[in-house]
Amino acid sequence: MSIFGLVTNLGNVFYVSIAFTMYILFEQYGLNKARQAIWSSALLLVMFTILSQLSVARIGITQTIDLENALKLVFNISPRIAVASMLAFLLAQHFNLYVYEYLFKNKPRLGMWTRSNISNLLTQVVDSTLFFLVAFYGTLSLPEISEIMFVGFALKVVIGLLASPILFSTPILVKQS
Repeated sequence: MSIFGLVTNLGNVFYVSIAFTMYILFEQYGLNKARQAIWSSALLLVMFTILSQLSVARIGITQTIDLENALKLVFNISPRIAVASMLAFLLAQHFNLYVYEYLFKNKPRLGMWTRSNISNLLTQVVDSTLFFLVAFYGTLSLPEISEIMFVGFALKVVIGLLASPILFSTPILVKQS
């Protein structure tokens, strides 16, 4: 994916929703539920990876060769990408909760918007650095990795800022249900 001629990946757009889900869980249900969500998500990611690899490893029939090739193109990920994704997810989201909890307890006057955006900013540094270095170091040049990392980081921070109003509406929605 390219934004204004700079390379990034589409996953950056969706990743911000994970961080905001953690803030909502923390605000509404507490730290333990948010941590449980991280581990549940990690387990689901592992299960999805295993099942997708099993599905592309099977031998299909001649009539479905085009579908089989498309599935292999989409799901035949390298183990390095899977490890980088899992490592970055687990460490960044635990760091995210740590920062958010610290701000919640020690800086209560900051408010939810400020807490979430400070935590998001710091978390995206951890996530982007871990994922892109583990996934691509040695396969891409450092300038290429730096560009992808910076654009991904900036995109996640901007999306986080723009999505903040959604975070404010969730306490109202949760209390109504």
